Amino acid sequence: MASDTDRDNDGLHAAGLIPTMDVSILTTHGIWATATTDVHPGVLAGSSIVVGIDVALTSGVISSLGAGRFPGRAGGVVTLLFTGPQVAATGYLAAISPASDRGGWIALSAWSGALFTYGLVSAIHDHGAARAVTTSAPPAPPPLVPDKRPPLIVPESIRLGPTVVSDGVASAVGIGVSGVLF
Repeated sequence: MASDTDRDNDGLHAAGLIPTMDVSILTTHGIWATATTDVHPGVLAGSSIVVGIDVALTSGVISSLGAGRFPGRAGGVVTLLFTGPQVAATGYLAAISPASDRGGWIALSAWSGALFTYGLVSAIHDHGAARAVTTSAPPAPPPLVPDKRPPLIVPESIRLGPTVVSDGVASAVGIGVSGVLF
C-alpha cells in the first residue's frame, strides 16, 4: 500500500511526464526528419507524437517495474489519457492502410495498447490501495549488512554525447563515446 507521501510523489512524477513526452516527440521528429525525406509530413508528425509519448511512458513503466510497484492512480490516468487516442488512431490507420504499410501501424497500436492496459491496471490497483487503512506500525528496517563488494569505478575521462555518424554514403544523428577506459 502506498503512503500519502508516495501518492504525492506519484502526482509529481505523472506531471513530470508531460515535458518528458514533449522532448521525446521533438527528438523523434528530428531524427526521422533528418534520416528521410520520403515520408508525408502528416505521417511524420503523427507517428513522431505516438512514438515520443510511448517512449516516455515506457521509460516510466520500466522505472516503476524496476522499483517493484505500480505508478499509482495519477500515473495510470496520465497513461490512459495519452494512449487511448493513440490506440484509436493507429488502429484506424492500420485498418485503412494498404497491406504493405499495415505492419508499422499495427506495431504502434500494440505498443500503445500495452501501455493503455498498464495504465488501467495502475489506476485500478492504486484505487483499491487508497481505501485500505493500516492500524499497525510500519515494520522496523532490516539491519544493515556491510557490503564487501569492491566499489564501482567509472572513469572520469569518458564522454558521451550527440554526434553525426556516417557510413560513407549517408549521415545521421547518433551518439558518440570517447575517452580513456583505463
